[in-house]
This record gives sequence, C-alpha cells and structure tokens, in this order.
Amino acid sequence: MNSLKFLFVLIFCVVGLTSRSQSNRVTASAFTDTAKSTKIYLLIVADTKDSSIGKSAGVDMKNIEEDFKLLFDKFKLGKPITTTISGDNVRKGKVESAIADALSKVTPQDIFVFYFSGHGFRFADDTSRFPRMKLWPWNEDKDRVWQGDSLKRNFVKENSLTLDEVYNAIKNKKNGVARLNLIISDCCNTMQLQTSKPMYTDKKRGEAAVFLKKSGYENFSRLFMDQKPKIVRMTATDIDQIAPAHPEKGGYFTQNFISTLFLYLDSTYTAKPINWDNLCQRTIERSATQAKTVINPKGVRFKIDPFYKIPD
Repeated sequence: MNSLKFLFVLIFCVVGLTSRSQSNRVTASAFTDTAKSTKIYLLIVADTKDSSIGKSAGVDMKNIEEDFKLLFDKFKLGKPITTTISGDNVRKGKVESAIADALSKVTPQDIFVFYFSGHGFRFADDTSRFPRMKLWPWNEDKDRVWQGDSLKRNFVKENSLTLDEVYNAIKNKKNGVARLNLIISDCCNTMQLQTSKPMYTDKKRGEAAVFLKKSGYENFSRLFMDQKPKIVRMTATDIDQIAPAHPEKGGYFTQNFISTLFLYLDSTYTAKPINWDNLCQRTIERSATQAKTVINPKGVRFKIDPFYKIPD
C-alpha cells in the first residue's frame, strides 16, 4: 500500500512538473494567437542622395526594411507597415510628419521602430550624448550651410533632429505608448559634419553574418511582446566619433545590430538571458571589435563606442 502511495505521488509530481514546464513555453500557435493584434510600424530615414555619404545609406535602408520583413515573416506576424524617407525627401518637416502620423496610429499593443542612416553631428554646447540627424537636402549644403569649414548654426539647428526629440515624441504620446519602441541611428557624432562618411571595402571585414537557424518564440516574446512599454535608444558613435561604413554592406553598426538581433531570436542561443540590455551590449562589443580591425585613412585603427539608453 505504501509503495502504491509512493508511486502515485511520484507520478503526480512528474506530471505536475512536466505540465508546468510546458505551460512556460511559448509555442508557435500560442504565440501567433497572442500576436494577432500586434502591428509593426517601421519608419526608415536614409540620406541616399548626399554624395559625400555614398551608397551605404541606401544599403542600410534596404537591409533594415528587408531584414525586419524577414524577421516578422519568420515569426508568422503581419508584414511591417513601412514608411521610407530618402533622397530629396529627407527634410525635417517630412520626418516629423511621418513620426507624428505613425504615432497617431500606434496602440499599446504595437511595435514602433525608427531608424536613421546618414550624416550625424553635434554642437559643442549640446547636453545630450546622442547626435543630431542632418535633415536637409544634399544640394543645399554648399550655398546655404558651408562657410569654409564652419556651419551656419541657425539653419542647421532648424533643419536637424535629435534622437532625444524622437524619444520625447514617443514618451509624450497621448493615446498610449507602444509595447516596444526602437530608436536607432547609424551616423557620426562629431562637432562638424564630415565631408565624407568613411568607406572601407575589405569584404572580409565589411560584413556581419546574419542568420536565424530556428525561430525562438520565447525569445521573441521576451524582446518584442512585453506588456510594459519600453523605449530603446541606440546609436553607432559616442561624442566626437565617426561612423564607418561599407559601400556594399552598409554601416558597421547596423550590420552588427541586425546580426545580434537575429542571434538573440534564435532558439539555440542560450549564452545570456534574452533582454534588450544584453542585446545592446553585444551589439556594442561586436561593432567596436569589428571597427578596430580597420585602419582609417590616417593610418589609425578605427574606434567607435556605440551606446544606448533604456529608461526604467
């Protein structure tokens, strides 16, 4: 009798542990049911017409759009609602309108991604570490902006946008902040606009591998489906640094961000807990390491220190 009781208790415990373990897993079907009401708004701004940038901004624009589409397709979610601003349309007014339009539609169940690739800069008295985004047409540089090597401050201030301003637009949204907001920029952070964005054509060092062996639904849920609103700001360079790029592969930072994101969404990845802090830290490490393998035109190894902020 005692042996039967022991067997019953053992079976009960095993079944209980198994059911609890299975209930903690996020299956593909359960995940899809939960995510049916989620929409992904993707706003991409890329200065593709500025000849001093070259082709990298266009490559970044294409990669971000295609990779996010691929990503959400892998997880059987809807196609991202994508807005791209490029060429002559890269103007502050158009970007602000696009941000306002997207945010007016975003609900607390949705995801909002803002991405910028182009020229970035700062004023000496800027208090934020994040750069300003250059948002005026390439053909206005010579006549309206440049005076030798100095910037006409008023024009530039009126025609640029900081990542903090994008953050504030999201934070102050009246009808509810999206469950996840990503604000990402791949640009310089120097006191003056660079006359060119450094390009390095070593193909062996110019690409970060992007792969996703097996879709990790639990990993995706931890990163993208948290009910508590989260705003992640991340940029390629710290103060006084230049963002390197590859003419065929795009910005080094963008490549490493995407490859790290795909890595963290792979169910086989178990090296570190799945969260945005760890993902951002790995992106920083990989971007910085890759940049150091390249020698800039002055014969110095490249240095970038991407950084991020995630308010509580």
